[in-house]
Amino acid sequence: MKKILFAAAALAMAVGSPALAAVTLVTPGVGEFVVQAPFDPNGAGLYGVEVRSGKPGAQDWEIGVGSGTSQAGHFNQGQATWVTGVDQAFSLTWTASSLSFTLNGVTTVTDAGVGKSAPLVGNTLRVAVKNLAFATIGTVDGVAFNQAMVGGDNLYFYSADNFGGDGFTVTGTMRMRQGGSQGVGGSTDGVTFKNGQYNAVPEPATWAMMIMGFGLTGSLIRRRRLAPTAA
Repeated sequence: MKKILFAAAALAMAVGSPALAAVTLVTPGVGEFVVQAPFDPNGAGLYGVEVRSGKPGAQDWEIGVGSGTSQAGHFNQGQATWVTGVDQAFSLTWTASSLSFTLNGVTTVTDAGVGKSAPLVGNTLRVAVKNLAFATIGTVDGVAFNQAMVGGDNLYFYSADNFGGDGFTVTGTMRMRQGGSQGVGGSTDGVTFKNGQYNAVPEPATWAMMIMGFGLTGSLIRRRRLAPTAA
């Protein structure tokens, strides 16, 4: 009887919890995705990577990393020059202790332990595209997505096992539709990468299958209690 009970419980869990790929696209509801707070509570900017169009007319990508990407010294301006409408290849490698971003073959690196650090914490990567920027996310942690993004788009890449505990690499392309941050400079146009925690809520169908499994388990337990015992 114990074997039957264990088998029923295992069946309920297997049916109620479908296997997930290493990384999947999700659409969090309100409050289901929380961006990780930066190390520096007074730091401006974001926690991760920001690639923006830079000063009006300059056509230099500004690439910021870490917890205070808008602070002086956190941006590499002029590291890469963008050409209107031309796709440029990028890769982002993010681990628990360091982060590196490569655009057009030139790499920006930030290490843990300083104000610019951005260690990976959480199970989800959010990519956002703003205004005149475009991006295509080719792969995340070896999983092919080939997702084209335009201004206003947000994509959430979720890893059930926290990216295996060793981080991930994102590859793709990005481009600017026209020059100069709509003439005002700064972070009006660009692509941002943030990490955070996605608290997934089981879908109704999953809840239903879980309840059926628990019901089966309970029924077997009752039958065992009611079964007559040998004298």
